[in-house]
Amino acid sequence: MQNNLVFRFCVGFLLFSNYTVWADDNCIQNGPVDGYPFDIRNANVQVSQDALNQTMQNIYTHIHEEEATPDNIQRKEADGSIKRSYCLFHPASQAVYGTVIFFHGFSNRPEEMSKLASYLYNSGFNVYNPFLSKHYEVPGHTYWPKLLYRAGITPQSVGPDRILNAIQHPDISDFNVLFDNVPHESVGQNWTGWMDDAQRRFHELDPMPGPIYLVGLSLGSSIALNLGAIDGGNRIKGIVAHAPYLQEHDPTRRQQIMLGGPLDNQGLTLNGQDVSAASAAAQQALGATLFRADGSNFQSLSKIPTFLIGTESDISADTGRSWSLHSQIQNLTPGVAHHWYTYAANLNVGHAMTDPRDYPGFVDSAHGGGRNIQYKALYQETYDFLVNNVVDDFNMGQQGQRPKEQLPQVLPIQGADTD
Repeated sequence: MQNNLVFRFCVGFLLFSNYTVWADDNCIQNGPVDGYPFDIRNANVQVSQDALNQTMQNIYTHIHEEEATPDNIQRKEADGSIKRSYCLFHPASQAVYGTVIFFHGFSNRPEEMSKLASYLYNSGFNVYNPFLSKHYEVPGHTYWPKLLYRAGITPQSVGPDRILNAIQHPDISDFNVLFDNVPHESVGQNWTGWMDDAQRRFHELDPMPGPIYLVGLSLGSSIALNLGAIDGGNRIKGIVAHAPYLQEHDPTRRQQIMLGGPLDNQGLTLNGQDVSAASAAAQQALGATLFRADGSNFQSLSKIPTFLIGTESDISADTGRSWSLHSQIQNLTPGVAHHWYTYAANLNVGHAMTDPRDYPGFVDSAHGGGRNIQYKALYQETYDFLVNNVVDDFNMGQQGQRPKEQLPQVLPIQGADTD
């Protein structure tokens, strides 16, 4: 678990009702985290101790799988440390707004979402911040989801137009003709691994009462939106999608990924990890699934309040594609709030907008280096949207934040440009 984020008992176990929870496997905090005070205003979801215990059992079954990863394939930081999925739960005595699941970006780790997670926890949400599918194992080209051609299929053998059409429309039958359903035992997961794993993480929260909210960045936003389309508003009551990666920004690069990616099961290094061009192709297919020809995903997703955020400085994700999704869903279900915000080019907000310590390298460092120095407003408006389904567009573009009388305050983050 992450230092200074999760309180862990040292020895023994705790028995609650009919469920045994080992004391080291306890998400429940003994106070605020990351230096914040509690500022919980009108939360009204009461969570029983039984529900907390059942949920912790589910989550720690998965975290123990991470901990059992053989050392030779365990993902480690430059200093040798190991990151883990983690949860932050309030005790049963504290009413909450619901539970937020975070989905980080491709090739990253839960820490990318941890500062926003801490803010929302201290403001009244329970939090679950897991790894994306197998992102705790390396190398990525072996263990992460990927899109690979079936034997004998190449762009030359069937023609690039057919392949591009199939990836952009995974719901058509030709997609399964061209691409393999790769078993994990051979060369890794197939492209559906992104969602297979996300659904398992989602269902680990089944014992939790109250609404479930999703917050994602980049690929994590695409996963959150697809998960919302599957759920259709049954349990998921809000989605905040930072810089959704629904397709590559540059058309030439997009075609290269879609045509060459399934042939290249290595060939990329991101965040210091050897990953797969085939995994990048899998992202393209996942983003395209939201745009099913029958419109069913638009209809389903429209039932859930959404807040999509793009940036004109993004040269990774196609912001126009995200806007297209917003346009498709915003008027389908009366009374459901759908918000869109774009950071203007002069703000120089890069693709990795959630954590201001992240240096995405997408814009000139002389103009903010791609860091989101408006992060305090982003955190506040994420909170306000989840609680009240409203967004203050003016605040989103500010380096400051709305006053304490209106919203919980965001603390300065060490390492951010402005602090």
